[in-house]
Amino acid sequence: MNAPTPAIVFRQLALGYDRTPALRNVDGAVPDGDLLAVVGQNGAGKSTLLKGIVGLAQRLRGDLVLPGRTVADIAFLR
Repeated sequence: MNAPTPAIVFRQLALGYDRTPALRNVDGAVPDGDLLAVVGQNGAGKSTLLKGIVGLAQRLRGDLVLPGRTVADIAFLR
């Protein structure tokens, strides 16, 4: 059985604001068609991760890849 195609891939991703890291060393992938819940304590980086996916948080290091997609394909409410 083949592994599902990833919808989002994170490789050593660091995101932040004004060059100050808010989220570091994120690795992993979200398979296409899966639902993802982002949970954690206040200040853990949940909103920063979502903002990074849609380009509203600065990528300081690493890769965030949306294979076969663009940010315009993602629905996001602030």
